[in-house]
Amino acid sequence: MEAAAAVEVPASQVLAVNQNAVGYGQSQVIPGLSFAAGENEIVAIMGRNGMGKTTLFKALMGILPVRAGSVVLAGQLPPGQDDASGAHRQDAHQGFE
Repeated sequence: MEAAAAVEVPASQVLAVNQNAVGYGQSQVIPGLSFAAGENEIVAIMGRNGMGKTTLFKALMGILPVRAGSVVLAGQLPPGQDDASGAHRQDAHQGFE
């Protein structure tokens, strides 16, 4: 599967996923997903069983670490995600503020 192009994050975007790669152990489930959603916009995540929908949402919630790429929600990195400087957030048990 080919990785998607990088997503620009305009100020109007509430959720931006850029080149997100997620997996379990040695298995890569999501190789590079990019999408964005603005305020009052609806986005559907669809796919057959085992295609990575639950894995995506676990990564968006900070339950699974993002191996590559980034997730930005309302201008904030989710708990447990590294920022651009490589500093790891330690508040993985907390929700978004």
